[in-house]
Amino acid sequence: MKDKLLNFLIVLFSLIILVSLAVIFIFYNPSVVTEHFKKGPEKERVEAQGTPETGGISPPEIETQVSREGAPPEVEERVKELRSVLTNYLVYLKGGLERRPALVFKVEPKDEGVKLYLLTYYPMEWPFVKVELGGYGNFFPERVYLCNQGLIIVEVPVRGLFPPEVSRGRVEDYGALLTFSGGRPLTLPFESGKCDRNGFVFDLAGEFAGVCFGGEFIDAGELYNQVPRTCKIIYQKEGSDGDLQS
Repeated sequence: MKDKLLNFLIVLFSLIILVSLAVIFIFYNPSVVTEHFKKGPEKERVEAQGTPETGGISPPEIETQVSREGAPPEVEERVKELRSVLTNYLVYLKGGLERRPALVFKVEPKDEGVKLYLLTYYPMEWPFVKVELGGYGNFFPERVYLCNQGLIIVEVPVRGLFPPEVSRGRVEDYGALLTFSGGRPLTLPFESGKCDRNGFVFDLAGEFAGVCFGGEFIDAGELYNQVPRTCKIIYQKEGSDGDLQS
């Protein structure tokens, strides 16, 4: 009886030892434990090395490349901040169902009032156009000029209060493009030299720098000195319509 009990205990202890050795072997096997529980910076570094499908480029590097192709994040943020400022510069030309945006580009004294020169690039039926100057009232054009590159200047006589001309600036690398889609204003980042949409261009201080029209950039400073001297009259309230010499 004692021999059987002794043999049983020997077998039991032998099994316990074998099981313990097996457990130790498993949890110290790098192919099982190390790979399964690998966490923290080391794991992130390995994952960041990429896969053959991404060409060994990590996701952060891919995002950086996309950002470099467009405007820098700080420019995009600044353009968002300028939206309400830039749209406040707009006045509107209304003719029938059409309502087109313009800017108060230049102000000159005239008799007891002033002449406003509104800048736009939208052709309209000028004898039927009314100028909406926001809280300053509604007026009618006295003359309309066709200027270089197809830009249009609308001359409006005003007495009393009037909106000031937009401040002029210059774009270095990036600015803001105030463009329009379905009659609604949109503000987009603008990269110097790239005019893929028509619109008014401002620097990042909110000053008017020029116009993108027909794929060309027209500098506001140069245009200011030409208006209306180098433009041709295409409509005037009293007298003949047409392509008159100014």
